[in-house]
Amino acid sequence: MKASIRSFLAVVLALAVVASVVSVANVPRVDAQGTEETTSPLTVDIESPLDGEAISGGSTTVAGVVQVGGEEAAQTSLVLAVDVSRSTIDRANGDCGGDLNGDRRSDTILDCEIAAVEALEAESLASGGVDEIAIVAFAGLGRALDLSPETARQIYTAPGTDSDGDGQTDI
Repeated sequence: MKASIRSFLAVVLALAVVASVVSVANVPRVDAQGTEETTSPLTVDIESPLDGEAISGGSTTVAGVVQVGGEEAAQTSLVLAVDVSRSTIDRANGDCGGDLNGDRRSDTILDCEIAAVEALEAESLASGGVDEIAIVAFAGLGRALDLSPETARQIYTAPGTDSDGDGQTDI
């Protein structure tokens, strides 16, 4: 139970950090060619627990909404943090879509994290508010994943990209 809360809170924290970075990044910037760039808004709204609400031991359900995009062109980079430590092989408290990583264990914490990444990619693609996504896996230390079948390391890819044509997105 503690491992699932820790994993979930790590993802929430990562999203909150991305949200704060994107909020600061909404100030126009100039790229190397002198072109002014702007970013798409990212909103993280935690509905419960309420701000300042005391939480006693045990498990806590966190509910809220993450919204990416808006009317601006997609110029947002989204970095997703995924806990791949041993604690993520524990069974989750719910249905996460089965065995999403092929380890012959269904509905583990890691399966739930994979389902969340897939849902965020789908929402990013649908909203048009994200032009590139990266994934950082961590188990003590973090490392950006290579998201391309090409020989050169590529840590960002666009939502919905299927570089090798296997019918599955690179995310």
